Amino acid sequence: MTGRVAVVGAGMLGATVALRLAQRGGAVTIFDRGDTLGGLAAPWTIDTPRGPVTWDRNYHVTLGSDQSLRGLLAELGLDAEMHWSSTRTGMYADGRLESVSGPVDFVRLRGLSPVAKARLALTIGRGATTKQWRALEQITAAEWLTRWSGRATFDRFWVPLLAAKLGDGWRDANAAFIWAIIQRLTAARRAGIGDEQFGSVLGGYARVTAAMIDHLERAGVTIVLGAAVERVTRTADGISVGTAGSEATFDDVVVTASPRVTAAIVHGLADQQRAEFERIRYQGVICASLLLEQPLSPYYLTYLLDDLPFTGIVEMTTLIPRDWVRGYTLVYLPRYVGSD
Repeated sequence: MTGRVAVVGAGMLGATVALRLAQRGGAVTIFDRGDTLGGLAAPWTIDTPRGPVTWDRNYHVTLGSDQSLRGLLAELGLDAEMHWSSTRTGMYADGRLESVSGPVDFVRLRGLSPVAKARLALTIGRGATTKQWRALEQITAAEWLTRWSGRATFDRFWVPLLAAKLGDGWRDANAAFIWAIIQRLTAARRAGIGDEQFGSVLGGYARVTAAMIDHLERAGVTIVLGAAVERVTRTADGISVGTAGSEATFDDVVVTASPRVTAAIVHGLADQQRAEFERIRYQGVICASLLLEQPLSPYYLTYLLDDLPFTGIVEMTTLIPRDWVRGYTLVYLPRYVGSD
């Protein structure tokens, strides 16, 4: 793809694809319906009595093992500026807040028998050491977790955590989802299961996207924002990309939108292709963010297992210095729901 190329979607994937294509000689135009790059990593700004605070609209961190992302950040001149912190994880259940940050915490967990705790540790160990993950796509997370942890541990421990991350969609998740989470977290720990290293850049993804825009523009990429792509159609002259106000023709088009959006805007897909796109489900999320005078929890992530309006508490200022957000505590309250 070294001719005229359009990239639909200016999230981190679309922006990186556009940069790579331009670096290989393509004449690249990137389209996005938003008013800034970043997609789900886009920032917000709020005015406070202490001055404006800008941070990520949704919560994001970088793990030490995220080599692809860290390579991109290094290319953007930001990896050396990462602020790294160890984290802890908590669980709020039956009105009690307790740590689930390491092996000793799991041993102390209330409500689980010694056998159940041992099987829980076995499950995490199995996920951390399994390398052949494709077979896990063929069984559900519920089946795999029940097999290794047992029914009691699955119901008491895993179901609330799955619901916290996937809402009602946890029943359809395959075991590769759990495997990927265990692999990512255990790879990031410097010394055993309890020492996670999470990193952030001063300014959050607003800083990352600003650096990305600079690199895109220097590579000659044309950035078109506020332009929702409505159709991608093959013509005699190439491939047409249409928005509400314009039509442009390219030699190649890369669509990085969600599968269902792709199925809706790309004309000429075979019935089987369209059905495959439409079958892939995406989760929705409500993610309230708060600037507070005091923290809610001592943990970066607190799973809320009781019946509460939100499924977790994400204390971002356990990772980043509070002076990055004008001395406030930055807290996210996510709830994962169906995409409807």
